[in-house]
Amino acid sequence: MQTRLDIEVLAKDINAVNIQIHGDVNMKILGDWYVHHEGDKHETHKGTHYLRHVGNTIIEEEGNTIYKHLGDYNKFIEGSVTETITENYNGSILADSTQNIGNRSEVIIGGDFD
Repeated sequence: MQTRLDIEVLAKDINAVNIQIHGDVNMKILGDWYVHHEGDKHETHKGTHYLRHVGNTIIEEEGNTIYKHLGDYNKFIEGSVTETITENYNGSILADSTQNIGNRSEVIIGGDFD
């Protein structure tokens, strides 16, 4: 594939690139964007995070996944939900909850379920 800019940085046993920006950054890409990363990835973000995606989303994960959330969590789905679990499922609700499904309302008061 033809390119206008090709940058390759080779460094061993030191940080290859260190970039510090003090101020706002705007990036606009008109075209496809490919990222291939090998190695650990650590990301820290402080402040509001707004993400908007239009189009299909495919997420494939291998290995264990831990999702930890502190604070209120709201989820709104417009459309169908299909969930398939092929092995054990354990869940705990440590507080009272209410589920409204169509014209049916279900109240759960604490407890575990399998």
